[in-house]
Amino acid sequence: MTKELNSLNELGEEKSFELSVIELVGYVIVVICIYRSLDGKTDTFFNKLEMIIQKLIVKQNFNSIWRLEYKFPPNQPTYKGIE
Repeated sequence: MTKELNSLNELGEEKSFELSVIELVGYVIVVICIYRSLDGKTDTFFNKLEMIIQKLIVKQNFNSIWRLEYKFPPNQPTYKGIE
């Protein structure tokens, strides 16, 4: 059984921090999918990502499964291992 975590889903912001968060009830596991488009705000993305990490891992001690997709604008350098 799953339960949507609305308190975290409300952190979503179109283009900068699109997300879906569910809890696998009975397993203390949270599944998180986060996306930032090319024209999203980088600072917003990382600020909200840190908020989620603090809430889930530090304060509530959840195990978690993450799926992050962060698009780098063409004018920014890419980092080793990230395309």
